[in-house]
Amino acid sequence: MASGIDVPGHRLGPEGAGGPVPPPAALPAVHTNVLTGTPGNQPVAEGPAMLETFLSLMPDAAVAVDASGTIVAVNARTEAFFGYSAHELHGKPIELLVPERYRHAHRRQRSGYSSDPHARPMGVGLELYARRKDGSEFPVDISLAPIGAEQEPLVVAAVRDVTERKAAESALAQLAAIVESSADAIFSITRDGVITSWNPAARTMFQYDREGVLGRHIGQFFPDDPVLEDLLDAALSGRPTPSHDTRWLRQDGTPIDVAISVSLLDVRGQQGYSLLVRDITIRKAAELELRRQALWQRATAEIRLSLLSDAPLAASLELICRWAMDISGSSAALIVIEDHNRYRARARSGERPVVDEILAVIEQTVPGTAPDARSWESLFPSLEVQAFPI
Repeated sequence: MASGIDVPGHRLGPEGAGGPVPPPAALPAVHTNVLTGTPGNQPVAEGPAMLETFLSLMPDAAVAVDASGTIVAVNARTEAFFGYSAHELHGKPIELLVPERYRHAHRRQRSGYSSDPHARPMGVGLELYARRKDGSEFPVDISLAPIGAEQEPLVVAAVRDVTERKAAESALAQLAAIVESSADAIFSITRDGVITSWNPAARTMFQYDREGVLGRHIGQFFPDDPVLEDLLDAALSGRPTPSHDTRWLRQDGTPIDVAISVSLLDVRGQQGYSLLVRDITIRKAAELELRRQALWQRATAEIRLSLLSDAPLAASLELICRWAMDISGSSAALIVIEDHNRYRARARSGERPVVDEILAVIEQTVPGTAPDARSWESLFPSLEVQAFPI
């Protein structure tokens, strides 16, 4: 600091500036508590010159204030952080560097600290803000250390700009909130497949509590899924891969259609995977309905064409059976008619064992004993049968 900084009774600055420096015996001692924040009994040096040197060596912005809260010395980092020169800060109250809305409370807290000065390290969980010369504010972490002789006590405040740290913490908090509130199941696993996180949507989707899955292998819950294996391999090798559809089981054994996305994680050199799992039950149902509608349109057109052509009636009825199988996903379809007081199959299509079992039953059924569709369905306890009157 070329212009020097005045301390009551002393002068910090270039040698000889402002008069001779008083002999060391007249200067307050700077104790080891400047360096460690703990009381020290042996002075490491004496005088404001040592204070100036010490502040210049501190990695953070540093401000020394006297018992009245007046700034008596600052380092170059303080000038850079706050936009004031050392000359502008000298002799000003420390509240100049505090946002206006906090100044009254700060004076009260400073008064309480002066009655019981003690070292306070950084990172004690206080939400602190500082004010620059241009009026802008920024979050800070501040440590305090009382120094000097009892007759002329000083306090050194080390000020660290934590803007980037706060931004990172805020981003992490927002990400955590997104994960916790997501409707998609989101969880993470290690490279070895051990589950390390499990959000509430995963609990809802698969019915496993967080405590029951953390620390356990994913294969215990979703075993032998080649889709998941392929996605994990692609993520590890760095291949961009879109989500893939698969089917997993809930805790109660019921299946659920899901779409899985996998991303590679690297936390402090430890690799793992992040999995996003979306319930696609509604989408799958909609896709199935669209396919059925398309099949109905094709079936209607083909059957109408057959009936209007010269094709035999038996061929048209068999065509109806085949389309009934395709649309319903059944193993067999038959058209049953009543003929001379007995039932017989007028047309059939499908797997032979299933067809034969149905034929064996209907041939023994007396007309009138199965007057409605529900009665027909009850005749086949070993088969899932649906009957439609035509």
